[in-house]
Amino acid sequence: MYQWRKFEFFEEKYAVKCVVPDGEEDNDLATKKITCCSSGRGKVVTGFDDGNVCLFDRGLKFNYAFKPHASSVLFLQQLKQRNFLVTIGEDEQLSPQQSALCLKVFDLDKMQSESSSMTSPDCVGILRIFTNQFPEAQITSFLVLEEVPPILLIAIGLDNGSIYCIKGDIARERISRFKLQVEGHSDKTHSSINGLGFRVDGRSLQLFAVTPSSVSLFSLHDQPPRRQTLDQIGCDGHSIAMSDRS
Repeated sequence: MYQWRKFEFFEEKYAVKCVVPDGEEDNDLATKKITCCSSGRGKVVTGFDDGNVCLFDRGLKFNYAFKPHASSVLFLQQLKQRNFLVTIGEDEQLSPQQSALCLKVFDLDKMQSESSSMTSPDCVGILRIFTNQFPEAQITSFLVLEEVPPILLIAIGLDNGSIYCIKGDIARERISRFKLQVEGHSDKTHSSINGLGFRVDGRSLQLFAVTPSSVSLFSLHDQPPRRQTLDQIGCDGHSIAMSDRS
């Protein structure tokens, strides 16, 4: 004999309001375009196309918002060893020779009052991503590895098959830069770095790089870093995940 059973197909959701940093009227988050997202240390962090960043707790309850960039926040990552947030976004262009893209590091444990009603985390480091030695290209992926704090290793994947790496203490401006190159293609759609992943194996540090047509592995402990092709099949952007077991 059949019996009726009740199945819960839906979960209750709540609308969240976000106060914009410039003190204007409240905006529903649904009206903003989310450009990037990260999580860690019990927080969910979202970046928006208007330069704002919003932080939520474990229950997805809104904590606060601030504006790290003048325009869109393109990438961000919440660090886990320290309560730091690393962002890449568009700021005011100081000169035609300089790119408007900046990398910033915020200490979320140190808040500064911007006005009577708004606070913002302390920005401990600002870095121009592109230089004369590292020409500007479209950024397609971004990843930060915390080595021994305060040392960070930042990998920035580009649409031309290059990976710009920045290593050091950004807050004290003690950094070094180097470039990795996946086999180039005349068609950028086949060389774009769509995904990155670090793997630490003892003293060995490796970096995975995924393009639409390949999966490569760089051994960063070698000088210069050695690259090997793991697969001749890759994938498009937003289609890549790396497990906790690497």
